[in-house]
Amino acid sequence: MRTLRFKRRRSQSTLKLKRELRKNQWNQSLKQRESAAEPSKTTRRGRETLFVPPPFKPMLPFPTRFKKQMAENAKVFDQQMSEINLKIPFIDALMMIKPYQKFLKDAILERTKEV
Repeated sequence: MRTLRFKRRRSQSTLKLKRELRKNQWNQSLKQRESAAEPSKTTRRGRETLFVPPPFKPMLPFPTRFKKQMAENAKVFDQQMSEINLKIPFIDALMMIKPYQKFLKDAILERTKEV
């Protein structure tokens, strides 16, 4: 019976050692993967510099559509400007056009604060 108990204890201790070895190997392999994933260049003096790519600017998928929209907006603006009566002050006329409302309100408020 003593031999059986001894064998059990021995097998349990070897299992624990094997588990610890596997964990250590796994941790080392993770560290190696992380270091391999980081590309680095070495200069003449031995310093490591990381390559940083320039920021990506996506191009318009259909630039002609964008140009057409801008041309249409310009036509609408020209029509609105031609319909303005001379009796209305120019600033009031621009206040009626929605895209310019917020900008002109801010500009007028700043001007009144200065004066």
